[in-house]
Amino acid sequence: MSTVEAERLAARESFRISVPNGLSAPKIARDMVAYLLILTGHSIAADTARILVSEVVTNVHDHTTTLIIHIDVSVAPAHVSVAVWDNKPHTRPRLRSAGDEDEQGRGLHLVEKLSSAWGVTWPHDSNQLRKRVWFALDERRIEVAA
Repeated sequence: MSTVEAERLAARESFRISVPNGLSAPKIARDMVAYLLILTGHSIAADTARILVSEVVTNVHDHTTTLIIHIDVSVAPAHVSVAVWDNKPHTRPRLRSAGDEDEQGRGLHLVEKLSSAWGVTWPHDSNQLRKRVWFALDERRIEVAA
């Protein structure tokens, strides 16, 4: 491997995707993130990211009045992180118990199970009008699970 290739592989790249908050937002967001990961050489994480982006964006759609959903994607050599922003900073997503017949309540359980880490953060600005729910994917962990 050349020095240029090694430097490119070690570099972290960041992207922002924005979608209108509507019924199609989860599908558009998951497809865009998966395609971005494939294009940046992270195809091993694309399917898992597709599931988790869909869950987190669906939560924004169902539980907030956010007009535009911003998704930040950061890629590094064997690591991907995704953050989804919303305008409901005073509520923290939480794991819920879901019965066999319940149609909701399993999304964050998937995020917890399939990601290498996840959480909620608030920006350090004076407005405090938003929060971000993020998750990280370690490609080595995904390979082992497959």
